[in-house]
This record gives sequence, structure tokens and C-alpha cells, in this order.
Amino acid sequence: MSTHAVVGVKTATGFRGRYVHLDGYPSAMIPALTGIVARDGVERALRVITQEHTEWSTLSGADAGFVRSSETFVPGYGRSDDQMDTWYTEVSRGPAHWAYALSDTGIEVWQCVDGASDPWTRRPSHDVTFPSV
Repeated sequence: MSTHAVVGVKTATGFRGRYVHLDGYPSAMIPALTGIVARDGVERALRVITQEHTEWSTLSGADAGFVRSSETFVPGYGRSDDQMDTWYTEVSRGPAHWAYALSDTGIEVWQCVDGASDPWTRRPSHDVTFPSV
């Protein structure tokens, strides 16, 4: 079963990002994102994830695995599936269960709680602070 996520930039009110279809749990996404950021930096990571590509099948930082005909393997990032050009934020329910908002200082984690009056809830216990340079 897929665990969908949104990965993008931290905003003043939450996040703005792109859809990722598979492996959206913090246990998979946090290591993938921290590895990508450690290698490429936050600015390049956000450019590749949210501007050069608009939707992802996987965002793992690993090798390609099986690449479907609708997908493009992006070395060091995963498999993009740029069929839709949609931005998701903390005010839209969207298809995701988790959201990861990157900034220069770290990753802020959000979880979508079905049935809640405010669908997105911050999960600071999963947050990551990047080492100072």
C-alpha cells in the first residue's frame, strides 16, 4: 500500500510542495531527504524536487529500480512522474498523508489527520535540524 507525501519548502504558515506517491512515512522519507540535502544542499534539492519536476513516484535518493514508461529516473533523487503540475499546501487536503517542509535549518514534518477540522497537524517529534556549517 502506498503512503503518499508532499515534499517542498517551508512557508510562513506551513508548506508548499509536490506530490510523492510511495514511501511517504517518516522512516523512509527523512533518511532520503537528509541524504539528498547533505549531498546537494537545500537550494538545489528544492529546485530539483519542486521546480525541475512536478510529481514523483519515489523520492528515495536511491537507484532507479523499475522505471515505468511514464517515469523519468532522476539520478540521486528517484523516479519522477511529471503528469500533473499541482502545488499542495497545509490548507489543501490533497492525496497525501505526510508533508515535509525543507528550509535552510532543517525539515518540518506534518501529518494529515482524516476527519480533523484542520486536516494538517505538525509532528515536531519527527523534525530534523541540519548541522550548522
